[in-house]
Amino acid sequence: MSDEKIDFSLLDPNTDSDHFERIVAGIAAAARPELERRRLRSSVWWQMVQWRRPMLATAAVIILVSLTMTRIVGQPKRSLAQSDDIATALGVPTAVAGWLSSDTLPSPSQMLFQTEED
Repeated sequence: MSDEKIDFSLLDPNTDSDHFERIVAGIAAAARPELERRRLRSSVWWQMVQWRRPMLATAAVIILVSLTMTRIVGQPKRSLAQSDDIATALGVPTAVAGWLSSDTLPSPSQMLFQTEED
């Protein structure tokens, strides 16, 4: 290791200000296209353009789910005859099928005696 001081005067930009300004202008000119691109990307409209595909995909999924739920929920209730046909095919007693399709609950005695009769 040496005790001599290092001469940094060659790195001083103020020694040749014209040369320094030319270097700065060259760097700024070279960086201008990238800076312009970054400035445009940070705008709200550019962000909207970038998000258009994910937004459209999300909207399509929401529409499909909504239409499916509307069809499922919007269907009229099946009539008792249709419920009985399905219940018979599944082997469910007709009394139990009637309870399932109605809005009223049977009493415990009805449940006990009706299921024994079938």
